[in-house]
Amino acid sequence: MSLDVYGEGERLAEMAVREGVGRKQLKTIVDLCKTRGKKGIDSWIKRQISRGLFSYEFGAYLKGLLERAERIEDFQRTVGVAHEMMSWFQVKPVMEVLYRNRQAILRELREYCGYRGYGKADLRIYADKSGGVQLRVYMERPPSDKKAAARDAKVRLTGRLPELRRLKFNIWIDELVV
Repeated sequence: MSLDVYGEGERLAEMAVREGVGRKQLKTIVDLCKTRGKKGIDSWIKRQISRGLFSYEFGAYLKGLLERAERIEDFQRTVGVAHEMMSWFQVKPVMEVLYRNRQAILRELREYCGYRGYGKADLRIYADKSGGVQLRVYMERPPSDKKAAARDAKVRLTGRLPELRRLKFNIWIDELVV
């Protein structure tokens, strides 16, 4: 039975994020596939479970993938896809909530900008390089102290929109180019 490399890789990445497995652990598996056979990888997975680095469920899922793989390269590619997709599954929940609340956020930001004299406002949702989520706010006349304005805007948003209170995101302010 062959593996759906991308489908299984995405499921594995989602499970890894949920379980708190590090990207380095998945990268190690990819590297081990170059030097060890299925038995060696199976014993390494068991060792990670016994050390508390993998939950039993995560380890069993990995072992199931290993057994279903016809060739070690298929397993290696599947874990490689999971390694690459982990960053997406780390930011996806926050980005989805921000996108779902985009109109309410924009309404609050426009009210804030009007009150402060910053003019028109727009926003975009980005993943930042550190693995977090960044809400980029574009203002017609951005303030000289962008950091303080970003802090004020975040306090306003989290205070008025309860859905955003538990989210971890940063606000970055730039000039709106029309």
